[in-house]
Amino acid sequence: MDLPAAPCPDDALETPDRALRQMLVYGTLKEDQPIHGGATLPHLRTVRRGLQIPGHLFDLGEYPVATIDHEALRGQRAVTTSLRCDLVEIAPPSASDEEVEARLAAYDAYEDPGYRRVRIPLDDPECRAAWIYEWRGDTKDLVPIPSGVWTAPREGSTAEQL
Repeated sequence: MDLPAAPCPDDALETPDRALRQMLVYGTLKEDQPIHGGATLPHLRTVRRGLQIPGHLFDLGEYPVATIDHEALRGQRAVTTSLRCDLVEIAPPSASDEEVEARLAAYDAYEDPGYRRVRIPLDDPECRAAWIYEWRGDTKDLVPIPSGVWTAPREGSTAEQL
């Protein structure tokens, strides 16, 4: 399903951070991928698959990193490349804000320090915004994934060989 992520009305950015219970995932946090390093994390429930987010995806072998094209996301320029993400629910609607924050803290602790969690506006009446982990480091020596889709390497192979 191709669900555009840009442009999005500015009111999506007015949602309080604590109300955000959805996250966009593109790598080892996806439901069908093994968790890097065997970490134990709170369960995520996939709500939608295949959302196209303007940006670039890079292969680090055991996991990918993504950079977001914020200008394209805001509709300030055309989308030239994108990554394919799944929208997941961090916690059920019945969960308290404290439980959501605790789950987010667990994911923040799991992620490499090179990532930052950022809010992404979505052009979807059911989900106006979601979190995503964006790579803050240099990408010049990283292997790009032009398809925007990462799959975990099988045992004895590298992601590039898939």
